[in-house]
Amino acid sequence: MLNKVWQAAVVASMVVAPLTWSAVTIYMCGDSTMQDWAEGYYPKQGQGQDFHFWFDPTKATVVNRGQGGMSLGGGGLDKKGNTAVGYYDMFFKKGCSAGNCIAEKLQAGDYVVIQFGINDVSYSTEDFFASNMKKMVSDVRAKGAYPIIMSPIRRLYYDSPTQIHNSYRGYPALNKSLAEELNVPFIDMSEMVANYMISVGEQYAAQFIFNYATKSEYSNLGSDQTDPVHLQMNGANAFGRIITEQMRAHTDPIVKKLGDYMAPMYQVSVKVSPEGAAEATSINAYYPKGMTVMLKTIPKSGKKFLGWYDGNGNKVGAPSRSNVKSPYIHTFVMGSASTQFTAVYEGGTAQKYTGDGAALTAFPTTTPKSLDDVD
Repeated sequence: MLNKVWQAAVVASMVVAPLTWSAVTIYMCGDSTMQDWAEGYYPKQGQGQDFHFWFDPTKATVVNRGQGGMSLGGGGLDKKGNTAVGYYDMFFKKGCSAGNCIAEKLQAGDYVVIQFGINDVSYSTEDFFASNMKKMVSDVRAKGAYPIIMSPIRRLYYDSPTQIHNSYRGYPALNKSLAEELNVPFIDMSEMVANYMISVGEQYAAQFIFNYATKSEYSNLGSDQTDPVHLQMNGANAFGRIITEQMRAHTDPIVKKLGDYMAPMYQVSVKVSPEGAAEATSINAYYPKGMTVMLKTIPKSGKKFLGWYDGNGNKVGAPSRSNVKSPYIHTFVMGSASTQFTAVYEGGTAQKYTGDGAALTAFPTTTPKSLDDVD
């Protein structure tokens, strides 16, 4: 089923690209933490699933070619005891075994974002990984396109409040060393995600970032989810935001150029009234027009939640996602103006937005290590 979803997405991207006359195509290559997830898995989402919203479609087209279960290198044994085929051989190289090979579609000036390592721990070796990374980079450059290597994200595993466990052994470091050896721009998502997880804390990371979701919250779920590897929509878009921030500020001018292709970004400020009524609530963040925003609040024991209120002081209507059941969750499609929402509890009042709605003009360049520093 996932393969059919992936194929449909690729076909759709091939149709959309010529119509929008975009300057470049950005290919997102990775595993299940990158891929598009079908609606039945909501709120599970990959980093590449909504990544296209960050870009002006007249300037850049994003093609998400993330594929679940994939190592980059292959060569090890898969779950059935067969020799695992790596992503490079199955989906990338000319004449790849799965067809629709990325290398054959690349045009000069395109970008290829490469993020692997999670499944290589089980189904490959560092030697196979390094060999296929070198082949992939060579194929990208042969087409006049630009590779970008990203280390894998962390999983939900806190050794302490200030230390995130490295579950993927030597692969984050191997990605970095290969980027240096091959002179390829590098984005260290392993380190930045660790910093982000430290800043928000373990409860927030579980309930708002990773795929911890219950059937009482979402009508499409048949059982409660406690998935420490994959992301929910809010987490996927938070990490996508980090990726774009690193692109904007990158030392490599070719990568930094991607900042010129990005869409306007609008701030969503989040308040709780009265202060202290919630155990946890969505933090302030910015979004591009068209992206679905998820707001969530978790009441403290004994606190009665009255509802979400918009920047005009009005209680919001039904969530934009029909499969959202929880009264504590509100989803809406981002418009073209900065705004504000308040999670109102008994004894509180909605706080009206006093800003001018303008798009942001400055963006962070590093990930915070304290929640007080999170925008």
